[in-house]
Amino acid sequence: QGKIDCAIMAEPFPDSGLTVRPLYDEPFVVAVPRGHQLSQQTKVDPDELKQQTMLLLGSGHCFRDHVLSVCPELSRFSQAADGIQKTFEGSSLETIRHMVASGVGITVLPRTSVPDLKPHNDM
Repeated sequence: QGKIDCAIMAEPFPDSGLTVRPLYDEPFVVAVPRGHQLSQQTKVDPDELKQQTMLLLGSGHCFRDHVLSVCPELSRFSQAADGIQKTFEGSSLETIRHMVASGVGITVLPRTSVPDLKPHNDM
């Protein structure tokens, strides 16, 4: 009949008369190259991210929007010269992971993309 009964979507998305039920919440982790100054910390303050070269998905990716919505310090990426050194954009989380492992910068990833939280390649 052309009707959708149920959909699984990442937030944020526009509320257009939908009934929303959370399926699960996922924490974020900061991925840094092996030996990076933040690699020995168990927690990273958002202010510390401003001093780093940050790697994010490109504009329009829902995960980028989600990261920017829950990390207010990172929402400044959309503004020029606000204390953040540099940003680079990647087209996929896997591309960004490889960029981190190569020492290009650091990123924020969903916890499930780092299943065992052990170093990945050179991260």
